Amino acid sequence: MNLRQKTLVVVGSTLIFLIIILYATTQIELHNSFSNMEVQDTEKKVTRVLIAISTELESLGNLANYWAARNDTYDFMKTGNPNFINYNIANGSLTNNSLNNMEINLILFMDTNGQIVFSRYLAFDGKSEDIPQDLIEQLSRYGLCIGCFDKQRKFSGIISLSNKSMLLVTQPITNSQRRGQSVGRVVLGRYFTENEVKKISEITQLNLTIYSIKNEMPTDFKQVEPFLSENTPIFVKSLNTDTVAGYTLLRNIYGNPLFILRVDSPRDIYRQDTESLHTFIIIFSIAGFFFLILMLAYLDRSVLSRISVLIAGIIRIGNSRDMSFRFKEQGKDELTILATSINSMLSAVEQAQKELFKSEKRYKAVVEEQPDLICRNLLDGTITFVNIAFCTFFSEHFEEIIGSRTDQLILDGHLRSPEELSGKLSINHPTFTYESQSITPTGTRWLLWTSHGIFDDSSHLIEIQSVGRDITGLKVAEEALIQSKRRLADIIDFLPEALLAVDLDGKVIVWNKAMEILTGVKAEKMLGKGNYEHSLPFYKIRRPILVDMVLTPHTEFENEYFNIQRDGTSVIGETFIPSFGHPGGSYLLGKATALWDASGRRVGSIESIRDMTERRRMEQTLERSRVELHIAGEIQKRFIPQKTPMISDFEIAAVTKPAMEVGGDFYDFIARPEGKYGLVIADVAGKGVPAALFMALSRTIVRANASHQSDTSEVLKASNNMIAQDATAGMFVTLLYGILDGKARTFTYANAGHSPPLLFRSEIGEFVEEPATGIVLGARANLEYKERTIEISPGDVAVFYTDGVTEAMNDKEELYGQVRITDVIRSSSRLSAECILSSILDDISNFSDCQEQNDDITLIVIKACEHQEKHSMIMVAAREEELPKVTAFIDEVMSYAGFGKKKISDIELAVEEAVVNIIQHGYRGSEGTILIKSDFYGGCLTLTIEDQAPRFDPTQLDMPNLSADLEERPIGGLGIHLIKSLVDEIKYEFKEEKNVLILKKIMNKSEM
Repeated sequence: MNLRQKTLVVVGSTLIFLIIILYATTQIELHNSFSNMEVQDTEKKVTRVLIAISTELESLGNLANYWAARNDTYDFMKTGNPNFINYNIANGSLTNNSLNNMEINLILFMDTNGQIVFSRYLAFDGKSEDIPQDLIEQLSRYGLCIGCFDKQRKFSGIISLSNKSMLLVTQPITNSQRRGQSVGRVVLGRYFTENEVKKISEITQLNLTIYSIKNEMPTDFKQVEPFLSENTPIFVKSLNTDTVAGYTLLRNIYGNPLFILRVDSPRDIYRQDTESLHTFIIIFSIAGFFFLILMLAYLDRSVLSRISVLIAGIIRIGNSRDMSFRFKEQGKDELTILATSINSMLSAVEQAQKELFKSEKRYKAVVEEQPDLICRNLLDGTITFVNIAFCTFFSEHFEEIIGSRTDQLILDGHLRSPEELSGKLSINHPTFTYESQSITPTGTRWLLWTSHGIFDDSSHLIEIQSVGRDITGLKVAEEALIQSKRRLADIIDFLPEALLAVDLDGKVIVWNKAMEILTGVKAEKMLGKGNYEHSLPFYKIRRPILVDMVLTPHTEFENEYFNIQRDGTSVIGETFIPSFGHPGGSYLLGKATALWDASGRRVGSIESIRDMTERRRMEQTLERSRVELHIAGEIQKRFIPQKTPMISDFEIAAVTKPAMEVGGDFYDFIARPEGKYGLVIADVAGKGVPAALFMALSRTIVRANASHQSDTSEVLKASNNMIAQDATAGMFVTLLYGILDGKARTFTYANAGHSPPLLFRSEIGEFVEEPATGIVLGARANLEYKERTIEISPGDVAVFYTDGVTEAMNDKEELYGQVRITDVIRSSSRLSAECILSSILDDISNFSDCQEQNDDITLIVIKACEHQEKHSMIMVAAREEELPKVTAFIDEVMSYAGFGKKKISDIELAVEEAVVNIIQHGYRGSEGTILIKSDFYGGCLTLTIEDQAPRFDPTQLDMPNLSADLEERPIGGLGIHLIKSLVDEIKYEFKEEKNVLILKKIMNKSEM
């Protein structure tokens, strides 16, 4: 089949297929459209018939209205006068002829109780008869129709009477003006006979058929009956190709189905649909045929004939091998472009032939100059070609080699035999590579041969070309690399850390001596093994470890390592393996990273494993020791008094800061009879746990002796004898013990080698030096100690300290010294004992500049309180401008009493808040005065604030709910809450018509 025939078949088949598709699509669309039109037209006709029946009922209703709206009928129903009936039966409208003329078969006059007052019934033959019995039953059962007892309404419809259908209407009887109550109703009936149906058929010009549902119906009526309902009042069905029918239900006056009405219509729309479709197909087929003829003519002229010319030209070129032939280029369409392309291709082929000829010349020249050895031989070994490099390498002449066999020359043993190569080469594997070794005068040479099979058109091997490359340099480099790898392996093997490495397949490539010692597994049993074999010595199961996690993430195993860290391709982590190594398990620290080759490709990973068990157990031991030391330090802190004693006319502040977790310094306060207090400060030789134990022993012994000895010298003597008995060599304690008498303002003490107290006399502003006396406790037994007494005047300061204070060092290794501490005491002597203590500690901290504390630091500061004039007072006007006077008064009073800056600031804020409350909420802007009195006695400051504002007790205010939101918190209460938080005691009185608020602040009360 040529191209013209194929084109005819393709175009014709496509056209026929399109006609079929278009016919099917058009038939579906047109058929659906015309079918819908046919159904709508039939439904309209059925509706027209129903309207005609309604018109008949309306006409009958007009006759009933004629009787119901007459005055004589109205009077008859009210009076029962028979003259109305007699007259109408004899001469009027109730005669048989009149009723037959009006086509009335039934007339009833019924009163308001539903009783028949008058009735007349005409049978089909027009003769008067009694009312059928079933009508009477219907009247008694239903009142003729549903709702018929509504005397004001009129009804119409169809009823079944003696198995015959009757059109029935009712009208209420009223006067002619249709006013007033109904006195009954008129009922008219007309049989719905075939004549009535014909009459409606003539009126509508439609073919009607009616069947009662109770009687036997034709098949089509039975088929459509289930489809008719209130939701589907009309059903359309085609009876045949010529007739379509519309069905509907005719219901009786009670709403029950009575008849099925069928309206038949000719299928004019269907015929129009069929004719239109046939006409469309004929026209489209004719147009398609002409299109096919035109398309074929155009294709033959524009395409097929020109393709024939191109085919003929190509056949000519193939037969003649004449690449100079060119096709005629005509027009600008695709075939012209094709002809142009073929001409260009022919020009290129012609040029390629010329280039190929030149290339063959160049190829021969290149082969001759090629440094690789080239040799071609037949299957019997006859050599057909060699290049100059081949001849030079084997020291043979070209003429001697060509035509010889490979086994006749020195080539034997270097080139594989043709028989061997023939078994290696095939059309699917045309190349075979191998190495050969040659010993030459210059040494051993290595050649890499690549033999390539040359096959004929039948895929038979006919010739072998072998190319040899001198790889002696590469072999020497490989040997050097092997030696380097061996040296590297020896280095890895003897590294102290256990090493293992795996390749990308997970096979072990390194397992050094240290790893053998760690795991007990020899390298020869592990090298080359995969499938997580390297994890068995550690975990007894196959699973990934760090060296595997470098190659592939294994997040489900990472949580077994603590402190695991990733940095690029490196992973560091430590794990504990209960079943490995040491009894109870081993801690192993692993460091793994990727292995890369010289070209930057990842070839595997390596991991070093270090046994950290001994180190971790040592750390655990140290941690337990640290915890035990911490506990010991907490216990030792309990030996130190938590607060200083309250001694009349004295302020006392004390602190101890151990250099380590536990220390050897301590101080103590021991209550004595008559309000006196014993004071102890001591420094045990050494540091740490031994010093702490010796400190506890010394404190216990001193306390025990002080409880039944009154003389300080006797206490030290007895304590020394007891400590000397228990003290080991080199253990001793410097200790000062004294008794502070607040009433006498004296301090009586005995010193056992401790630094003497620094006593600052406020009256002269200078220090009084106390002598260093006594020998340390524990040096030897039966030592005597002298007792000294110091009188302490108001304002004097006594500071007791251990050598950790004066021997504190800075980064230049300079000592803090006694000069610096005395300077601090002198500059802060006007402050409270507490502030003096803080000043000394701050100065030590600034001096040492965060250097590590070398020794324990212990300080006790005693200050004798200065007397204040009693009943100091100030009176100010009730104005906020007077507040600076109040603040200055509080500052002067409390500073003179020796209070610290914080307590002075607290009381100033409390008094200011109280005075502002009196001004704003007491006097409320009116004139008034405020009296403030101060009294300091026994370390307690009492401030009394008096005003003459209306009575108000602020202490009775409820505590504000500080946790509530600001919007929900009631106003007030915060000021008095602030005052209560700043003073030690608050009290309110109302006497002599004055508000009296009393605030108290204790000097030495702990602020913890």
